[in-house]
Amino acid sequence: MLAKPKLRNDMKILYVCPYLPSIGMNAGCNRMFELVKRLALRNEISIVSFITPGERVAPELKKICKRVDVVTKDYDWIRGITQLPSMVSVFFHRPMQEIIDMRLKEEDFDILHFEYLVMAQYAPYKCRPLKFLTEHEVHFLTQLRDITIEACVWNKMKLWYDALKSKIYEINIIKRFDGIITMTEREAQILHSYAPSLNVSSVGMGVDNLYFRPKEAIEEDIDIIFIGFFRHRPNVDAVHYFYGEIFPMVQVQYPEAHFTIIGDDPPDSIQILRQDPNVTVMGYVEDVRPYISRSKVFIMPIRLGTGMRGKLFEAWGMAKAVVSTSIGCEGVNAVDGENILIADKPGEFSEKVVSLLHNVDKRKYLGQNGRRVVEEINNWDILADRLERFYRKTAKNIFNTV
Repeated sequence: MLAKPKLRNDMKILYVCPYLPSIGMNAGCNRMFELVKRLALRNEISIVSFITPGERVAPELKKICKRVDVVTKDYDWIRGITQLPSMVSVFFHRPMQEIIDMRLKEEDFDILHFEYLVMAQYAPYKCRPLKFLTEHEVHFLTQLRDITIEACVWNKMKLWYDALKSKIYEINIIKRFDGIITMTEREAQILHSYAPSLNVSSVGMGVDNLYFRPKEAIEEDIDIIFIGFFRHRPNVDAVHYFYGEIFPMVQVQYPEAHFTIIGDDPPDSIQILRQDPNVTVMGYVEDVRPYISRSKVFIMPIRLGTGMRGKLFEAWGMAKAVVSTSIGCEGVNAVDGENILIADKPGEFSEKVVSLLHNVDKRKYLGQNGRRVVEEINNWDILADRLERFYRKTAKNIFNTV
């Protein structure tokens, strides 16, 4: 057997990432950084990651890791690997494969962990370390959801074809791994239904509830806030959906309502909303906490994508009232009317937003209950422990040893 029959108490783990683990860029990068930071307290962590031109490795990441190797990725690459889903093929770069192979020859790793489906293509079929993959979202499920809001029949057909190709690829490649991590139990169950022998566990999103915590005596002078990374299509769709179909109804009942949008790389279709005096488009901000603190209502009008939304836990961490679609809070301990308000139709969504704008006590009630969820369930210490237990349980089941 190629793999070692035992995991050391202080494991040597190699993480392979499409984006640098970091704070403040997007929920996926946050998650990687927070888990690596905690695992590094007990284990030796090395990272291989793509970076964008001009990007630098944060000193905090270098401090907690034994080694960080980077490969520059130009997002304008044009690939001709048509048999792969497009989002996978654009992440193929031979220097990445070469550096992974080199690191595996140089180091005796216990765990080889790939982040995101796009990096699964670099996993060797046979190697000494146990291999894990984190599915930040089950891609073919995301594509099937895209179809639901597509009006053009031709585009629907194309999306169906792309989803089928992705499904075949995704189900086949996850079988290459000793363990799969999903964001939600629902996604774990779906993958298990297609591959019954799959070793899968959910280790979702969390929040640093000491960093994201309620502030005292903050004036709530921001009516409605949305925060999102705009290279992620569900966030772009959410803003257009809210502004086009929900916000006008909010303004009928609450004429002075103002909508604030925060997030890196907003496209022109969102930038143009600056022309509306009732909308503020801020783009990237280094620290979102002051803006969340000042907000009355934190919205998540998400219609696309799968997985967990890290922004929800940031809002809950700061004890803020949230209005979300059911998709936006799926897989989370969300209870409508207790720690969140859930609405899937524009009229219902607008009514719930307005009800919170008018009722500070209701906002406090929801926010305090949301804060309790992240304190007891969705904090990074708990999730890092769960991930490490999954590593060791997998090793025990495969090698009959700890």
